[in-house]
Amino acid sequence: MQAQPLDNPRFADHPEFLPSLTPASILKMGAFGGIVPNTPKELMRLPGVGQKSSDIVMRFVFDQPHIAVDTHVFRLLWRLGWADSLNEGRAAVKVNAETPDKYKMAAHMWLITHAKTFCNRPPRCGECVLEAHCDKRDIDVAKKDLKLN
Repeated sequence: MQAQPLDNPRFADHPEFLPSLTPASILKMGAFGGIVPNTPKELMRLPGVGQKSSDIVMRFVFDQPHIAVDTHVFRLLWRLGWADSLNEGRAAVKVNAETPDKYKMAAHMWLITHAKTFCNRPPRCGECVLEAHCDKRDIDVAKKDLKLN
């Protein structure tokens, strides 16, 4: 896996890959020789880059098996009972640790699509193939109002 220069066409075509890169991050990239770091740990050393941005860059720029956990994926993981924390970063670490690499590339998009289609508000549980396996945890509670029991 090679580090990528910031002017790589993958960034130009998809600026959403680095939504959190602030001017401070770009300046700090000088420590990496002006290239985008190619490990999650190095990426998260940049100001404004957390677990989700790191996972997105690893998945889409470096073609590495990572599942980024956004609001939609978190909602699905929470309702299914797979997330044991209200922190999306911790949920990402857990889902990435427990999902075999061979499934992660596709799982990233499957989870987002499924969550947006069936776990939105109002949820469409009756149409969901996972309904029998879903805890339906806090199904009527907005994320901002969730609390660990």
